[in-house]
Amino acid sequence: MHIRDTEVRSPARWFSTVAVLSATLIGGIVVRAETNVAQDNHGATILAAARTTDPAICQIVLHSLRNFYSSWSTPMIEDLGTDTAANDAARWATSRITDASAVPMLTNGLSDQNACVRAIASRLLARTRHQDAVTALLAAVRSNDEKVREAAAIGLGIREEKAAADELLRRMDDAAIPVRSAAAWALGQIEESQAVPRLIRAVRREVAVVRVAAARALGNIEDRSAVDALVDALRSDEADLRTASARALGQIEDRRAVSALITALRDPVPAVRREAARALGSIEDLSAADPLARALQDPEWEVRVAVARALEHIPTANAIPALAPHIGDEEVLVRRAVVRALAAVGPPAATDALIRALGDEDAEVRRRAARGLGRH
Repeated sequence: MHIRDTEVRSPARWFSTVAVLSATLIGGIVVRAETNVAQDNHGATILAAARTTDPAICQIVLHSLRNFYSSWSTPMIEDLGTDTAANDAARWATSRITDASAVPMLTNGLSDQNACVRAIASRLLARTRHQDAVTALLAAVRSNDEKVREAAAIGLGIREEKAAADELLRRMDDAAIPVRSAAAWALGQIEESQAVPRLIRAVRREVAVVRVAAARALGNIEDRSAVDALVDALRSDEADLRTASARALGQIEDRRAVSALITALRDPVPAVRREAARALGSIEDLSAADPLARALQDPEWEVRVAVARALEHIPTANAIPALAPHIGDEEVLVRRAVVRALAAVGPPAATDALIRALGDEDAEVRRRAARGLGRH
């Protein structure tokens, strides 16, 4: 379940649940500080709290653990869980679970019937700074239970455990789709170059969710041999795969992808257009400047931001006629990105536009305009 797809019928209940879970974590910290509670008991407290909450709140806890993969929420939330006290509490709490005494309890958590418990247990094992945790995860990834294998693969990926590469490659042929997806993601986290041929095959032939995970992994590994497969995937009927492929091509930064990414600027799905613009900015090929300038007319402000930021990395006076009108864009983040792009071109070509930006109501826009005027 993705957090933004969750129906929240009662805002009061929502915030109450967050507060209860935060209090559980913080309370566990206080108890441990005052009574020297064993680390495995403290971990059990966290898992017990996870078992009684709902998937949306679980997402916030997972976010506080600083990992963004889950087969039931792909990708993880990006901008939630901003309660500083709750995040600090969760990070502090999980940082205390660092020795071998916690491993058996967390290993048992991998086979829990509750998906949130499994997800948190895998992440806590990954953060446990003891070799016993690696041994437990490697054993769990060979379990007869597919849910355990999936959770263990995620844990190995979070840990970026190089010793797990061979086993994760074997899991790419697992009978269970979630396990194959988790294994592909984990291989990307490990940045295992030996996995590239298998991941390319997955992008071309697998079911949708595994293709997406494989595309993301190839982006992390940044192997240029994946470019052709990712360019082909940009023509897929699956929007998530097109989005992941555009992002991966931006990470790889190969000019062979420029033409396909320019075409993707006209994709019907805003996320694909956004990632295509970001990728073109990363590649910094001058041939993309004019198509990006035209893409500033995109109806979605997030795409316009990505386009303007890309033009900042491909500064050309030819883009000024397209950039200048957006000094008055209704979205402040667009205006900030546009002024940065204009500042990258600098005077004299961008002087008039930057002077106009000095009158913006947003202080950050004014500051960036002033800096741009002083650059040359």
